[in-house]
Amino acid sequence: MSRAIPFAAVAVLLAGAAARAQDASAPAPKAELGKPAPDFTLRGLDGKTVKLSDLRAGPDASAKPGKIVVLDFWSCTCPGSIRYEERLAAFTKKYAEKGVAILALAPNATETPEQMKTFLEERSAPYPVLHDKGNSVCDAYGAQVTPTFYVVDRAGVLRYRGAFDNSPGRPNRAGRVAYLEEVVDALLAGRDSPHAESRAMG
Repeated sequence: MSRAIPFAAVAVLLAGAAARAQDASAPAPKAELGKPAPDFTLRGLDGKTVKLSDLRAGPDASAKPGKIVVLDFWSCTCPGSIRYEERLAAFTKKYAEKGVAILALAPNATETPEQMKTFLEERSAPYPVLHDKGNSVCDAYGAQVTPTFYVVDRAGVLRYRGAFDNSPGRPNRAGRVAYLEEVVDALLAGRDSPHAESRAMG
C-alpha cells in the first residue's frame, strides 16, 4: 500500500474506523518509541495464541532473558508487502536462529484466513501470521501501510518503527540501508538502536 492509498488500504482503514465507532471502551494505548510496546494477545493462523508480554524478560533476566520481537503489519494481497516477501523470509530464517521472534500481523479486513493460509503454504513462509481481526493492534501501533515494521527489545520497549530498508524495488542497489537488520543486530549486541524511525514504504 502506498501513500496514494489503493483499495486494499482503504478497506483496512475503513474497517478500523468502523470498529472504533462501535467500540465504547477506552481507546487502546498508542505505541511510542522508547516506551513499553502496547501489549496484545492474538491467535495465529496455526491456532496458537501469542501474547506479546510473554516474550519480555522477567524480573530475573538470567532465568527469563526475553526475546527481541519484530512485528510486521503484513498483507497477502498488498503489492508493497508481497514485494518484501523473500526478504522477510530470509530475515526470519537468519534471526530466528539467534532467538529473535518474528511475528506478522494481518489487519486487512478483506483477506480471509483461508486466503492467507494458501499464500503462506505456496511460499513455505517461515514466520507465523497473527490475525488482527478488527484492526485493534494495527490501530494501537499506528500502522498506516503494509508492510510497517516495529522492533521491541527484550524488556518490551519499542525501539524502532518504519521500513524494512530504503530500497523496496531493488534489494541489492548501491546505497541500500538495511534498517531492520541494523537495529536487530545492535540490540542483539547490547548496543543502542542506530535507527529509531524511518518512513514505511508500502
